[in-house]
Amino acid sequence: MSKTIVIPTGYTPNARGEIHINKLIGVTKDGEYVALDYVFQHSDDFRGATGSSVHVVTNREYKDRTDDDSVRDYCEEIWRIMVSDRSTEQSLDEFVESFKDSDGVDSMFDQSYSYMHDACMEMHNAAVRAKAAEEQELPLEEAEVDEDDLAYICEARGGGRMFSKEGTRGNSWADFSKLTKDASECIRLISLYETKTV
Repeated sequence: MSKTIVIPTGYTPNARGEIHINKLIGVTKDGEYVALDYVFQHSDDFRGATGSSVHVVTNREYKDRTDDDSVRDYCEEIWRIMVSDRSTEQSLDEFVESFKDSDGVDSMFDQSYSYMHDACMEMHNAAVRAKAAEEQELPLEEAEVDEDDLAYICEARGGGRMFSKEGTRGNSWADFSKLTKDASECIRLISLYETKTV
């Protein structure tokens, strides 16, 4: 007999029994931003919660990972495959330049789970500004921030059934360095729907 879970107020399950939440939970101590994507319950009582995680790429990291050598290394394998498939006649140098000219550099970063990117970057930048203000012993609005420490882009790190009742991937909820205002609702939903334990 299936145990029906009360559907959270304000949410409607889709035809597959999924209730999309799409809310940021917080950031782990190792800097991974975690969100609750959806909870689900199928007719056979199989249920759970799925999430996603991203890494905030700072301006400094972006510059390091997109310097000329890095872009060339990234392009070389793609170029070799295209040459062997006879889908390009460009030299490697031409291929790299055309990749850069087409804004392909951002494609070096997996930008899945884009619904959470703005919130992650805002959370990251707020933490950078708060740290600068504390270190400089100045009000937040007067503190100078190194632009290289601010967020440039987000990069997906993982997703799927990543939760247990106690937390996510070896991080208990208590291990998160910061939780969002939506965290308690998300954690409550995960505890209702997720059947896995650590």
